[in-house]
Parts: sequence; structure tokens; C-alpha cells
Amino acid sequence: MGISGTELSVIDLIKRNKLGLFKVGDIVKLTGFKRQKVYNIFKGLNRKGLVIRLKAGKYVLADSAESDLKYFTTAFAPAYVSLWSALAYHGLTEQVPQKIHLVSTRHQRPISQIELHIVGKNLFTGYENYGFPIATIEKTIFDLLWFNQINLKTLEEILKQVPINKSRLSGFIKRISSHKKKTEMYNKFRKVDLVL
Repeated sequence: MGISGTELSVIDLIKRNKLGLFKVGDIVKLTGFKRQKVYNIFKGLNRKGLVIRLKAGKYVLADSAESDLKYFTTAFAPAYVSLWSALAYHGLTEQVPQKIHLVSTRHQRPISQIELHIVGKNLFTGYENYGFPIATIEKTIFDLLWFNQINLKTLEEILKQVPINKSRLSGFIKRISSHKKKTEMYNKFRKVDLVL
């Protein structure tokens, strides 16, 4: 399936105007096209894998989506990058995740590039802003264990690479409302010789 001249000019317009996250209305204003025409252009570009539809009519270019986490955290707000995506960002794994792992407090319809993990507001903390919200190393480790996304042997290898702020890690565990789950998390850390 080839790309039409109109589709190519819209992509060029998006890049020239540095529109990371854009809506149909943004392109209508820039081109003067009718909404339906822009919608059909986006539909074709999405089918061809050149544009990714996020939610509520928000789109990103496919070639910038994985390299620029800012747009996904904005589109799925409130959200921060965590788990394997944050481990890779912090240089603690050589594995490149197939999907971008986000943690949010809201259930949302995910897209194929996103793996969305939901936490209560009490656990939606422990992230910093690097142009987009991303979990600290301690919160990344906490989230990996909380969502059972890592085996203990792999975690032990990661813990050898980087100093861990135990009081920060313990602070996340203290935010867990269930005594049973809180005890489970403490026990998981004890199994990797990380007594908090």
C-alpha cells in the first residue's frame, strides 16, 4: 500500500510544525481541509502504520512514538513510565521492551504499543520528570515486584548494578493499605537479601 501525495504532505506538515501529539483539529487549522478529509487521511495513515491513534482523537507519528515517551505519558495521563521501560531507560537492562510500560491510576483503553498497569492513588508516586514522568530506580523495582513482572534471580542481578535507597523503597511499601500485601512485598525483598 503506497502513500499518497496528500498523506506525505500531512506527515511533512506535522514534522515541520514539531507536533508530537496532535488532533484532527490541529491539521484542519494548518491545512484548511475539512475535518472528514483529515480524519480519512489519519485513518489511512493509521492503517499503513505511519500514525498511531492513541485515545480521544489524539495521534502521534509512528516513527517518533517509541523514542519519545513524553507523548504516551501525556496521552494516558496521569501516567509515568515504569517497569521494563524504566529499567531500560536507566540502563539496568540490555533488553529492549516490545511495549512501553506505563503505570496509571485510570483504567483506559490501551493501544498495541502500550502495556498499562493500574495502581491506586496511594501508590502513584516515586517518579521524576525527565521531560516525561519516569519511575525512580527504587519505584521501578517496587513496580516490577508489585506487578510480578520480574523473577528474583534477575532482580538480584539488577540490585548488584546500582545502589538502592532502602528508606525510599520502604516508603513505597508503607503506602500499601493491605497488611497482607505489605507483608508479601517485604518478604519478596528479603528473598533477595534486601532487608528494609
